[in-house]
Amino acid sequence: QVDPTASIHDFIDSGQLLYDTTSQTLSIKDSGTITKLLSPRPTFDIRPANFTLEYSQANNIIRADAGCNTISFNGQYGSGFECTILNLSGNTVTLSSSGVTRFNAETATRNINLPNNSVAKVTGNGLNGGQNVSVQIMQMA
Repeated sequence: QVDPTASIHDFIDSGQLLYDTTSQTLSIKDSGTITKLLSPRPTFDIRPANFTLEYSQANNIIRADAGCNTISFNGQYGSGFECTILNLSGNTVTLSSSGVTRFNAETATRNINLPNNSVAKVTGNGLNGGQNVSVQIMQMA
């Protein structure tokens, strides 16, 4: 019979791993202290069709799936805006500045190609009254 006053510390030894199924975190006990190793699995904003990126999607990880060919930027993003776009669509996704939004410090609208299996880090840069965004593209390994 288990002692109702026992804690998790009573059941794992130093050097052992502990996986919490509720928070989906992995921890290790070392020298009597339990330390979290990994954060919970990220939540993806899955997009299977073309869409316009909104300010409300700040801090999201957006996954462009098959059927998503174009992501439009047309809004007031501000210098605090950040999001990550993963292209897992199987094709190149077009990032399109339209309306009031421009890329980087540019003054004209244009398109940026996001190759399949690439990541775009999108950051509001505060330019053009807070409407412009900077885009950094990285290839996934």
